[in-house]
Amino acid sequence: MKKYVLFAAGVLLVIIGTIGILIPIFPTVPFYVAAAYCFSKASGRFKKWLQNNALYKKYLKKYIDKRL
Repeated sequence: MKKYVLFAAGVLLVIIGTIGILIPIFPTVPFYVAAAYCFSKASGRFKKWLQNNALYKKYLKKYIDKRL
């Protein structure tokens, strides 16, 4: 049940983030980051894909490794 709720939250956050692209004063990045978090907690396959992504490795891997 938890996986379905996290997946639904991720979809909702992507929709809100996409609305933020269309409305200039609405933030986009925090919603996409939160959506990625929800998707990674909901699906092991997505988490593995995200960690092997070039953008993740370039911008977030050092931060995550230092934080843990």
